[in-house]
This record gives sequence, structure tokens and C-alpha cells, in this order.
Amino acid sequence: MVSDFTRWISDFFEIDEFDELLDEVALSVGILLFDIIIADRKITKKELEKFSAIFNSKFDIKSTSVEHLFNHIPLLQGDIHEHSTIIRNHLNMNGEKHYAVLDILNQMIIVDGVDDREYDQFYKIKHVFDGEPATTI
Repeated sequence: MVSDFTRWISDFFEIDEFDELLDEVALSVGILLFDIIIADRKITKKELEKFSAIFNSKFDIKSTSVEHLFNHIPLLQGDIHEHSTIIRNHLNMNGEKHYAVLDILNQMIIVDGVDDREYDQFYKIKHVFDGEPATTI
């Protein structure tokens, strides 16, 4: 079943090259990574390179498509809980643990030096994965 969110993405991009990006899990991971990246109110070259490397290796998405996705994520912003839940449900259905996703988020945090604002965002996401209420750390 195609969600309204996925349909909107498909309509927005209107190019065949983005068919592979229509997976809600990949989009949700991208949005959570973006939330980590902008938590310290700066976007570094190292973060952009890491974002691209993650999508190249984990989702087999070409760098040009990743760059296009990254530039449009601000338009796709949603609730952290919503996107964490999409990922958590996918992992649960496939018998996988959420630690791999948390590791990816942590890699993004440390790529350009640790910032407390990024870790605050990380813990909000982690609490959703753990099924705990989000609190400020």
C-alpha cells in the first residue's frame, strides 16, 4: 500500500531516477539523519559526505540522487516520532534490532565532532525506538 507521504514524494520529484528513493524507510532514515545534522545549526562537508556514504552503502542510492534528496528533505520534515516509528516497525517486521540505526545516527554525530544538541536529538529518537517517553537529557 502506497502512503500519502510516498505518493507526495513521487509527485514532487516527478523523475524516474527517484523511484528507488520512494521507500519510506530510506526517507525516514534520511529525515532523522538530517535532524541530527542540523541540530547544531551548521552543516559541514564531513556531514554531507557521511550522509552520502550512508545512502550509497545502506540503500544503494547514487550520490547525485542523495544530494537531490538532501536538498529537499527540509520540505519533507515530519515528526521525529512518526519517522522513528516507520523505521522501528520495518525493523520489527523483519526481525531486526534498532541498534544498527542508532549506530548510523551516532556515526553522523561524531563525524565532525560531538555536539550536545546533536546528542539531545539522538536521545529523543532513541527513546522512540526504545518505546520510552522522550525527555530532555
